[in-house]
Amino acid sequence: MTPLHYAYATEKKLIIDHDGGADDAMAIFLALLNEKYFDGPEVVAITTTHGNVDENQVFYNTQRILNVAQRPDVPIYRGSPSALIRDFPSDLYFGYDGLGDNTTTVEPIAAQKENAAEALIAFSKKLKDNIPQKVEFNVKMDIEAYYIVVENGLLDKVTLIPSTTVKSYLNLGKVWRLDILGKIQSNVIKAMNVYERISLSRSNDWHPLDAAAMSIVLNAMIVGEVKYTWNYLNLCGKYRKIILKI
Repeated sequence: MTPLHYAYATEKKLIIDHDGGADDAMAIFLALLNEKYFDGPEVVAITTTHGNVDENQVFYNTQRILNVAQRPDVPIYRGSPSALIRDFPSDLYFGYDGLGDNTTTVEPIAAQKENAAEALIAFSKKLKDNIPQKVEFNVKMDIEAYYIVVENGLLDKVTLIPSTTVKSYLNLGKVWRLDILGKIQSNVIKAMNVYERISLSRSNDWHPLDAAAMSIVLNAMIVGEVKYTWNYLNLCGKYRKIILKI
């Protein structure tokens, strides 16, 4: 999940790019609820790409998420069905459908006629006076695309939130997830309980990775420390690696 955050002098807007998993659903719900109840950034578009599941399923999952959130007005722009060069199979961590392998009735939401790439270019021109921040958790799924982002990123334009940091400092645990958060009687939490039922069965840990990324986008004041780092990727050989130098 990649939230692109455009900061205005008087308003904020969000474009959310995601790959259809339950973690993405949590982040999208968080952004939409923040917009509704806390005057948060307006979610102006959601774009799809392959990753947790194939892009067709991601598009369908986006409709499911927006149905639960009662936000069919949010435009959906469909993105790439494959990586730029070499695909990696999903580990099916959130199930075959990415949302807990459940059947739900969905009111169809048509995709916009422009594809995701065209939409992002159009938004970048429309919002050219704003500063975008990108967060990318799915490097392995398209390492060449990540390489392009990192190689062309500037300190004031790209923010990386390492999953290792979230896992180290924000392990809320399975018990808290099920017995505290999971007991909230709202449509969003009821949906998330279904979406995450497969992943929750696999571990006693619970790290809200995408939710943490979205929280930082929505309120940067929660960040206690920022480090300026030099990042590059080694694309050669069998073991491609992300190299981080501080």
